[in-house]
Amino acid sequence: MAAGPHVIKPGIRSLAQQSGAAVCLTCAFYENTWAFNSGDQFMTPKPFSKGVIRFGPLELIPQDMDSAGFEEVSLCIERKMMEGHEMGTASS
Repeated sequence: MAAGPHVIKPGIRSLAQQSGAAVCLTCAFYENTWAFNSGDQFMTPKPFSKGVIRFGPLELIPQDMDSAGFEEVSLCIERKMMEGHEMGTASS
């Protein structure tokens, strides 16, 4: 199972903040995969492989947030991403 990057990028944070849209945490797990030799351990499912996709809570990033708050919210979302991944690998 890939560890995944588990990092929320500045672009998605900024887009969510400016648009008022929520960020949806998502994890996908597959039975049989092809692993690519890349830094982020990217995997793609093999044909007919069973999979599970988990959607986490919607996370809103307030529009009136300063840079310190922005970073704090990002770290909180990244922590939730890691927790979701750990829960998925434990149950798969």
